[in-house]
Amino acid sequence: MKVLYALIDIVFPRHCVLCEMWMVDDQFHVPVCSLCVCKWPDLRGSIGGQLLLERLCLRWGHVGFRLRESSFLEQEVRAIKYRGAIRQARNWGAWLAEFSEPPHGNLNNVVLVPVPLHWKKKLKRGYNQAELIAEGIARQWKVPVWKNALIRSHHAPSLTGMGRADRWTQLQDTYTANPSASFNSVQVILVDDVITTGATIQMCKEAIERGGGKVVGAMALALA
Repeated sequence: MKVLYALIDIVFPRHCVLCEMWMVDDQFHVPVCSLCVCKWPDLRGSIGGQLLLERLCLRWGHVGFRLRESSFLEQEVRAIKYRGAIRQARNWGAWLAEFSEPPHGNLNNVVLVPVPLHWKKKLKRGYNQAELIAEGIARQWKVPVWKNALIRSHHAPSLTGMGRADRWTQLQDTYTANPSASFNSVQVILVDDVITTGATIQMCKEAIERGGGKVVGAMALALA
């Protein structure tokens, strides 16, 4: 895989999408140089974790950035969500994990569970962006991704623009734990692309707990 990425970098040199400077730092996984990264609100670490936990009833969490504070980041999320930016999604996931401390300071028995799409929506889009972000996190942390641990049982309308109460109503009984998933002795971290009110994460947490699992935290690329 590293050889493949090296060949891609030769054919398509990596340039910062903001200032067009050629990037040579292998530690950055996103298409932006380190100078431009400093221009947006990087929330990885305790600050982003606290902002995320204010919306969730969880003891641990990490988020990458505030979505509303940068038009570039909004474009990145839309590209990941709707325009097939698969490699970007994985790279952003690795970026998110790079400076995010795992729960309890270790990764023993940790598994990543992405928030699922309904199968019709995933078929139409061709991928689940939360899965791709989770794969990027997994690449950095060397932990498994359980893509099918949760099932979205019905396809609700778009939640964009809805408040917490409306989202909660729409999401009732939407998620269930996959009966084939064995949650014994694992610590589940839920992964999503954007967290708005936290209702989706809460519903997924409850579904896993009904299936006998333990959710220790959540990670999201952006906080709306």
